[in-house]
Parts: sequence; C-alpha cells; structure tokens
Amino acid sequence: MFGKKNNSGAATTGANAGAGANAGANAGNNGAAMMRRSRKQSGGAKKAAKTRKASKAGKTPAVGSKAQVFHGSAKHTSGGLTKSDLMKHKGRIVSRKKHALGKKAFKNLVKAGYKPKKGTFKLFKA
Repeated sequence: MFGKKNNSGAATTGANAGAGANAGANAGNNGAAMMRRSRKQSGGAKKAAKTRKASKAGKTPAVGSKAQVFHGSAKHTSGGLTKSDLMKHKGRIVSRKKHALGKKAFKNLVKAGYKPKKGTFKLFKA
C-alpha cells in the first residue's frame, strides 16, 4: 500500500521495498506514515453543520434620506417630506416646494432687470 509494487502487483511495505535509494528512506519513515494514516482514518463521524435561522423580512424604516423616500424604502425624511413632496430635477431629488420657490425667485430677479451671463453662475444688472 505504501511501498513499491512488485512484479506480481502486490504492494510491499517500506522495509521490503527492495534495493535502491528509497529503501532506506521508506524503512525509517514507515511507522510515522502508518500512524498518520491511521489517525486520519479513525477521525470518527463529522459534526453536523448547524442550521441557520431564516431571517424575517424587515420593516421599512420610518425616517430616511430623500433618495430612500423617493424609491420607497423609507416613509418620510427627517423634515417630514413624503414621496408626494419630492420630485426629480436634472437627476437630483428635490422638494417640490423648494423647487417652486427657486423658480419664483429667479423669475422675480429677471423682472427686476437681472440677467444670467453665459459661463457664470451669477446674475448681472442689465
């Protein structure tokens, strides 16, 4: 089993392995190899794997960010905004009221004679 095979096909142990460089090496380590092998085989039955408890579906949190509220994973923001109070503008999630106030303020500035200058984020008196 652990040594070389004879011509007859039967395995020999390390001590009877025959002439050659491996004969002496096998004879010295034969006991240790047999012991290691036998320890592995007599390990006994394996422990049964513990079964994990199935997790419950979590509730949606009450307070969340604007994005969480907009996507439906939270009910309202810390300021009390719900999904109906939010909208998307240029890819950002903003409050409908704040958006309307900003448009109104810009409109009033334009009426007062201020105009935006291309390439800047400022309004200049015309």
